[in-house]
Amino acid sequence: MAEIKIKINGTQYPCRLTMGALLAFKRQTGQDISSIKGEVDIEKMLILLGCCIESACRADGLALPEGFCPDTLADHINLADAYSF
Repeated sequence: MAEIKIKINGTQYPCRLTMGALLAFKRQTGQDISSIKGEVDIEKMLILLGCCIESACRADGLALPEGFCPDTLADHINLADAYSF
């Protein structure tokens, strides 16, 4: 699976779907990733995207921006970006 980069406050961060991201998503939502299959739930999608960024940064030894959460992530992604994922 290809890695994408997400720009937050002018800095690029890696974003990959990893097992760590899937585990974090389940812990945060109480639901398995299959719960968003065929469904458009922007909150779950942002939580998953945040989990993918957090996991990739941990794996790569990179620090996340202060205050990183789905809400701040959403503030840095526009619709054009969202459709490119």
